[in-house]
Amino acid sequence: MNMDSTAPRPLRVAQKGSRILSLRARNRFSKAPVTGAAPVTVSLTSYGPRMAVVGHTLESLASGSVLPARMILWVDDPERAVQENPMLGRLRSRGLEIAATPDYRSHKKYFPVLEQTGPSETPIVTADDDILYPRTWLEGLVRAHREYPGHFLGYRAHRLAFDDDELAPYSSWGETPVETHSPRAFLTTGAGAVYPRALQEALVERGTMFQTVSPRADDVWVNAVAVAAGVPKRRIGIGHLGAFYTYPRTQGGGLHTHNVSEGGNDAQLRATHAALGLTAADFAETEGM
Repeated sequence: MNMDSTAPRPLRVAQKGSRILSLRARNRFSKAPVTGAAPVTVSLTSYGPRMAVVGHTLESLASGSVLPARMILWVDDPERAVQENPMLGRLRSRGLEIAATPDYRSHKKYFPVLEQTGPSETPIVTADDDILYPRTWLEGLVRAHREYPGHFLGYRAHRLAFDDDELAPYSSWGETPVETHSPRAFLTTGAGAVYPRALQEALVERGTMFQTVSPRADDVWVNAVAVAAGVPKRRIGIGHLGAFYTYPRTQGGGLHTHNVSEGGNDAQLRATHAALGLTAADFAETEGM
């Protein structure tokens, strides 16, 4: 389930380059607010070399068809981030919040919001720091939340699998079909996910246990907590959106290598499910899912 455009490579490279240039120009000259009337908080994080990239992601969100009530970037050192990355300073002047957080690794994209505000009727919407999002990205998530207000929702999802009663290797999982409502839908939150109040409450209740059982995989932790708390999960349609683009040379190494190529997700899945007392029975599907 590659999030990048499926156009032929030469066309994809040209389109991606054009999009990056247009976002840089927008960032330099636009005075338009990055926030608006959509009743959600968009939250993401960045670190290290990605700090030079995340301004493009944020600018793609700021050019959306609807804008969130809050847009927050969580980093280790906000002032240093702005000093070293002028795109972020210009975005902050237009309403972006850049806030400090402890190093919760990938969990920084959602957990600091919960520490700051507690559970809320305002959904948290998460994004990744290296994706250039299509114009109607947030509009689609807001529309889906209105239709399924209690669901944990996302644009992209694997299908969690078992070998008898044991978890199958993460690398063997397939794709969850669009509009599937199932505990086996394993939402990957960077593509865009909505955290409803019930899920926020469950995450707050369990605090920072993720640091012990799933320190490098927020998707593993959040999906398991949703199942343990009985929060329904649903993959929503992506066809209306247009192209996602990943920023060049950001996909190799780091967490992806550890979690996928080196089997880190499997160890964290086992530890998380054990800590939450989850078994294969908790992922049973009922008719109509």
